[in-house]
Amino acid sequence: MPPHNLVQNALDALIEHHRSRGLSNQVPVFTWDTEEIACFMHEEGLCDDYTGAYDAIEQATAGRESFYFEDWIIEHDYVRDLWIFRRKLDFSDIVKDSSSRKEIVEEHIRTKIADLDPRAFETLLINMFDRIPHVDDPFVRKQSHDGGFEMSLRITDPITGAAEWILVQAKQQSKKVSVSQVRELLGTIRIESNKHRHRRYRGLMISTLPATTYAVQAAKDSGSLVDFIALDGLVKLMMENNIGWQKEALEFATISESFWTELEDE
Repeated sequence: MPPHNLVQNALDALIEHHRSRGLSNQVPVFTWDTEEIACFMHEEGLCDDYTGAYDAIEQATAGRESFYFEDWIIEHDYVRDLWIFRRKLDFSDIVKDSSSRKEIVEEHIRTKIADLDPRAFETLLINMFDRIPHVDDPFVRKQSHDGGFEMSLRITDPITGAAEWILVQAKQQSKKVSVSQVRELLGTIRIESNKHRHRRYRGLMISTLPATTYAVQAAKDSGSLVDFIALDGLVKLMMENNIGWQKEALEFATISESFWTELEDE
């Protein structure tokens, strides 16, 4: 039998062995080195001895790196002298893998946000507001000692066209948002509302840690003039608006069974 056919038969048998153990779906990638395959070929009676099997492998792989068997591709890594068996993913596999990758990206974003210093945290928020629809004029306030808010922005209702000004406190801190911080923001909303009576003002507390129960209650007691976004909410906004990550498109080729069926029926 030609060396190529001997090696192909051995590779096919290794895949069938992998399938027989119920690993095909759970483990779509596995490896064997050349020495192990040569031993397998001898033990299975595909070659008379180990040396003959090894020679057949060398001849079969001369100028060829890939072999195929049904929905598997087998590639020979010459540098590591390793055979990599990889099952081609079907569409459902790709959907599942895409979902898993998205979860990994979300966790990476969560970690990166948590590691930012307060100034970089503010810069992130401005970049985010710049890219969210219906958010206009994000503005970083000059640092001052009177507190109140770090930035402001204007949100336009997409239906009515009405505008609302949002005063933002950005809290990149190691403790939860407190009642005093919420009250400070409420006080600033009242001050700005008195300055610009034709505007509608609200507050937004953005933090890596959530607000305390008492802080949330203080916001409700004020007529819910202050909303909260914590780390999970930030990650969600960034994912929804493609901020800090990118989509990679992939063509998925599959055979058109209907085409060939119709052709055979004519």
